[in-house]
Amino acid sequence: MKYKIGDKVRIRKDLKRGMCYGGKNINSDGGMDGYIGTAMTVIDCIKDYYKMKEDGGEWGWTGEMIEGLVKKRTGPKSWRIVTWDTKCGDPFRVFEYKDEAMKFINEVLMTDDNVIKASIRVYECKAPKKIDYKVTLVKA
Repeated sequence: MKYKIGDKVRIRKDLKRGMCYGGKNINSDGGMDGYIGTAMTVIDCIKDYYKMKEDGGEWGWTGEMIEGLVKKRTGPKSWRIVTWDTKCGDPFRVFEYKDEAMKFINEVLMTDDNVIKASIRVYECKAPKKIDYKVTLVKA
């Protein structure tokens, strides 16, 4: 088998209900649909399918249903500091990756009526380390 226990894999985004993958029609009722496109961890390899941690080992995933290994991110070469102005202060939050910062801006800050504007500043770093942070957003 291509993958081993502990591997983090991505389930294909183009899986269709009722189609055969690896010679098996596994998702005929759509029960696996919630996992399509997600990253999952292999917990068992049985004959020609894999069991995954995230679904509690309930489903059997064939090799054809898996897009490949999830690429591990290495430490960042820079930090993204998201700051935003509110009616009651200037809080900030630190992110390692641009996509995480953009998701936070689009899903959290853009929907908050107290936020006036937001910006991202990038700071280069030579020795990345984990930064613990708190989000401070005071509601008016």
